[in-house]
Amino acid sequence: MSRVPAELPDLLTVASVPQIAAALAHASTALGLGLDRRDVCLLLAQVAFETGLGKSMHRWNLGNAKHVDGDGRDWCSFACTEVLHGREVWFFPPAPACRFRAFRSLDEGAVDYLSMMRRTFRSAWPALLSGDPVAFVSALKAAHYFTADVGLYTRGVSSIFTSVLARMPEDLETTVMPWTADDELEVGALCPGNAATLTSTGVCLPLPMVDAESLSEALSEEQLACYEAGLSLARADLEAEPLTQPTGKA
Repeated sequence: MSRVPAELPDLLTVASVPQIAAALAHASTALGLGLDRRDVCLLLAQVAFETGLGKSMHRWNLGNAKHVDGDGRDWCSFACTEVLHGREVWFFPPAPACRFRAFRSLDEGAVDYLSMMRRTFRSAWPALLSGDPVAFVSALKAAHYFTADVGLYTRGVSSIFTSVLARMPEDLETTVMPWTADDELEVGALCPGNAATLTSTGVCLPLPMVDAESLSEALSEEQLACYEAGLSLARADLEAEPLTQPTGKA
């Protein structure tokens, strides 16, 4: 029986760079996308830029994907900004612009993120596979993935990509990505984002937080059920409309 999408309470879900890298690699395998080390690094750089190095991630939403009615995903709401006509504009719940996809585990979020990038933003997929962060960000901007300044976004993703590529092991499926406190400081300086949300009065409030480091390696029964449902939904999305571009490298 399929689950009925629901609104979930907003929650700050913190994951380390190695955890996000491993989740992306596992999701690539689960979806049969065949991404290599460089591809994963470029996606990791974009996720890190979007989520402040994994410290400002809400409900395991790796790419800050918006929720729209009928997309089949759970959602949560929080204050956010968009750049409209060159000006940064704040939106506050219950405005539709504040609704973002929400997940119950990092693995579920990673599967949905890759599915979204492969299908919804498929025009950027060749740039991803080329391993060129400038071309990748340019393609995402052209596809209306983000409204922020493209120069700022490009510099951030490119710098983070160079840093994580130097640290990424050859086989993410069996090797944990090395990551030190110095790495966190160096690469973290390249990322925007903070662990707070705003009320309609502009007051910063701390969010309830879940740290992936403190979670059991085994998913709970509910998390596993949601992951399996999310994986089925992602596979259905990818199969619904045949895509002419390759899913991975030959």
